[in-house]
Amino acid sequence: ALPISVKNFFDLIKVLSPEELSQNGSIKIEKNKALYLLDKIKNKKIEFIKGCQVLKDIENIYANINQIDIEVPVNLKTKLRKYQIDGYKWLKRLSTLELGGILADEMGLGKTVEIIAFLLSCENKKSIIISPISLIYNWKAELEKFAPTLKAVIIHGEKKGRHELIHNL
Repeated sequence: ALPISVKNFFDLIKVLSPEELSQNGSIKIEKNKALYLLDKIKNKKIEFIKGCQVLKDIENIYANINQIDIEVPVNLKTKLRKYQIDGYKWLKRLSTLELGGILADEMGLGKTVEIIAFLLSCENKKSIIISPISLIYNWKAELEKFAPTLKAVIIHGEKKGRHELIHNL
């Protein structure tokens, strides 16, 4: 039988489900498991794990995430409702932690404009929106309406044409 501390360590590794083992023997885990890992390190007093400062930095950001002052971009050409502002701020907070998220709500409540506000707030960054074919022109129209300062290109159609569009970006 394994000693309890070794068993706890192996249980921890199993839960973290590392994606890959590097050549130097270290294990890479997803960022979204960082707070869980930090809690386990503290509770089990595991001292030999490298990168603890990164985990502590993530914990500090997470602990203060609701105090971050987040403003809706002034160049958004609409006024968001309270729940839309909350959704936008949630996306910004996830972005602060370098995590992604999914907005899921009833149809017609304004998820598109929340995403557009988020895209406006990410200055000088490229993004891709993947949508059903039936919505691609709707997305373009919404971007032009609510965020005319953003450059939007639809990449759809024959392979050659798509490659040219992507190359010209």
